[in-house]
Amino acid sequence: MSEKFIIGLTGNIATGKSVVKKMLENLGAHTIDADKVAHSAMGIKAPAYEDVIAEFGTEILNSDKEIDRQRLGSIVFDDPEKLEKLEAILHPWVRRAVEYLISRSSKQVVVIEAIKLLESTLRDKCDSIWVVTAEEDVQINRLEVNRGMSEDEARSRMANQSSQDDKVRQANVIIENDATLVDTWKQVLAAWIVTVVNRRIEFKEHPIESVEEKRKKLNVVYAMPKHAGYIASFMNEGKLEDEKLEDLDVLEKFGDRAYFLLMEEEEIAGLVGWQVENLIGQVDEIIFSKKDLVNRGLGMILDELESSSQLLNTEAIFVKVQNQYSSKTLWQALGYEIIDLEDIKVNLWKKTAMKLVGEDHKLMFKEMRSNRVLLPL
Repeated sequence: MSEKFIIGLTGNIATGKSVVKKMLENLGAHTIDADKVAHSAMGIKAPAYEDVIAEFGTEILNSDKEIDRQRLGSIVFDDPEKLEKLEAILHPWVRRAVEYLISRSSKQVVVIEAIKLLESTLRDKCDSIWVVTAEEDVQINRLEVNRGMSEDEARSRMANQSSQDDKVRQANVIIENDATLVDTWKQVLAAWIVTVVNRRIEFKEHPIESVEEKRKKLNVVYAMPKHAGYIASFMNEGKLEDEKLEDLDVLEKFGDRAYFLLMEEEEIAGLVGWQVENLIGQVDEIIFSKKDLVNRGLGMILDELESSSQLLNTEAIFVKVQNQYSSKTLWQALGYEIIDLEDIKVNLWKKTAMKLVGEDHKLMFKEMRSNRVLLPL
């Protein structure tokens, strides 16, 4: 196996780095969010926990003795010296963790996303620097709509970051992410072809057949963004006119997840939407066109999903299951168990699971590995 090709992905707040990261993941890259690794490094029993408390005091802890990142942020946000001290504690651990995750990846292309990539030693690991940009008014609007900030708060956050122009000057690839998702996809795909495909990197496509390939009676395919319209048509079956999805709606979904499709001949018979974040797999969409396909098709999809999860070093998978798909016997046969939040012992896992609970759903769980990936650090 040849040496891995590392893409460094960065950009200022609310430019849409995470959307571009997910697009690259859907194209086949292994993606690592260095900023979330930093958050994990401050968790209870994590390597930076005691050092951060020693530097900033116990007032940054919440009632569960966890570091409250909002309290910590309020201390370091407007104080460059304190921010530098925090980064000095976190960056060595983040670099070690990222290097560890890269070494464990079986994929040839790895993406490191970090807002301060260019200011850190992680830059030295990157073969290509991708910078995501957006116009100032677009950034402000996103911060107001998505994060509930006032315009003054948004401008203050933006003013405390390094210059977007400075990042652009250091970029090998620039993705302008202030128009439509279709425009962004076109840029990402074109840059992928130039950066990855045309460099003749030993890149292995996802092993599952594409939608256009010849199919057996019932099989699973890994969906690509170009199939958004196909997926929208399937998801719209039985919906009222004002509830129906457009192709662009599904493209937006591809901004934070991937899809596995169950194919019956040339038609979609089922789908599962999933993502991996902080080494935790999350399934929040399950749809089948026929009830009699659930028993056969769900296992087929989960087999492929778990194989992909293992490539990403996933520690656990949580599944949000609608009542019509919640047969305990079926899920037990697939190696999953119904779990309540209070029974989840790992705090990071519990925080993820909390996003998936609902009155009309059950939460299924499967542990993918007996040891935590970053625990050796």
